[in-house]
Amino acid sequence: MNTSTIIEDSISQLNSILSTAHEQFISNPNDFFSQDRISSLGKYISILVNLCNLLNLSDYNELKQHLENSSFSDLRIRWNNFLSEVDNQSILSSSYPSTLPSDIQLLNINNDELIDLKKHVQLLTTLNQCHIVIVSFTSSIDSARQWKNEVQCPFDIYCDSDRCLYQHFGFPNKAYARVWNVQTLDYYVEQKLSGKQLPTKLDKNDDPNQMGGNAIIDRNGRVIWVYKSKTPTDRPSVKQLQFILEHSIHDDSHLNFDTT
Repeated sequence: MNTSTIIEDSISQLNSILSTAHEQFISNPNDFFSQDRISSLGKYISILVNLCNLLNLSDYNELKQHLENSSFSDLRIRWNNFLSEVDNQSILSSSYPSTLPSDIQLLNINNDELIDLKKHVQLLTTLNQCHIVIVSFTSSIDSARQWKNEVQCPFDIYCDSDRCLYQHFGFPNKAYARVWNVQTLDYYVEQKLSGKQLPTKLDKNDDPNQMGGNAIIDRNGRVIWVYKSKTPTDRPSVKQLQFILEHSIHDDSHLNFDTT
């Protein structure tokens, strides 16, 4: 089988996946969302990795060169257009909180202790120090502990299984276009080709469509700054966080939410 045939066969597989997803969405949008039909788009990753292997390519940029004169570019446009259509049917949160809610409780995975978020923030900041904590929406404490051990995370982790804090900060929980667009999937193709292990579900209730972000909160429970992730891998830089922290000590009147 020659190179052109191999490439067209792979593009045909991708077209089939996209067509099936589109038909399912048009036929029954509610079922499409509730049954997680959209996750079938993840096959994009394995198909392109397999294509690289068939062509004896180890670099995704090499594959892109082979695909330049094919219908792949058109497929990518239609892929993202479909996701924009899907997002128009979903609800993206746009909350802009200025303070922490007084009734949210989180579970500390280290000791299974249920803590009152606002009081805990006041306690952590008593010594005028910055404390970093991680909040996960997982419902499995064991999964959170496993992840903490695997990545050797040095920070305290709390579970927000009802996603109350996620909702309060307005982190989108139906960010389909952000998760399944070709640019995000390309990133995972590159990771796979470089020999890196892709993230796997540690919890059966894991939700790849839930976006996260970063928040800076003062001792009074006042929200100084919020960053909403645009893609699963999008996070502010450490330098940016340091800048916000340093300036918020003296004057935070110029700080706004980063929601773009």
